[in-house]
Amino acid sequence: MSVRLLSVAALAVALLLPGAVAAQDTLKVGVFDSKIVFAETAEGQRLQQQLNEKREEFRAGITAKETEIMDLQQKLKEGEFTLSDDRKGLMQKSLQQKLALLDSAKQEANTNLRIELEDVQNQLDRKLLEIIEEVGSTQNFSLIFESNTQVVYAAAAVDISQVVVNLFNEKYPAAASAGDGN
Repeated sequence: MSVRLLSVAALAVALLLPGAVAAQDTLKVGVFDSKIVFAETAEGQRLQQQLNEKREEFRAGITAKETEIMDLQQKLKEGEFTLSDDRKGLMQKSLQQKLALLDSAKQEANTNLRIELEDVQNQLDRKLLEIIEEVGSTQNFSLIFESNTQVVYAAAAVDISQVVVNLFNEKYPAAASAGDGN
């Protein structure tokens, strides 16, 4: 995640250049939780909905193939003693092909969902970094960490998650987010 890398780089710079921090009155540190930002912003909710729709689209395709397979299995079972050997052989071959196609479809759906998730995460990360940079500069933070990084302790006073959520929703309101595709 690019926000994590930026946080680690900022910490390294602050530790290596103590004069830069000394020029300020105090070291102001903030922590935010990206999960809260994702869950509580209109943009995060829009992107989550987009993922859910894709997941359901893929699931519907898989379910249709599974239904075809179950129907064919039922026909084979019902015709076990009445179908000719040639007909049963054709149906079993068709069943094997459909099972192979189902496996392939599941793998493709998983790959496509992974790609969609990465795309959604990248969209959110770009916007989140913009917001974090703005919060950092306008509110004079020296460092801002994501709480999911190696922060061992963070006092509630340094948690700026709600500030990030509020600014994110201000910059990317639900109505504007729905149509821009970013």
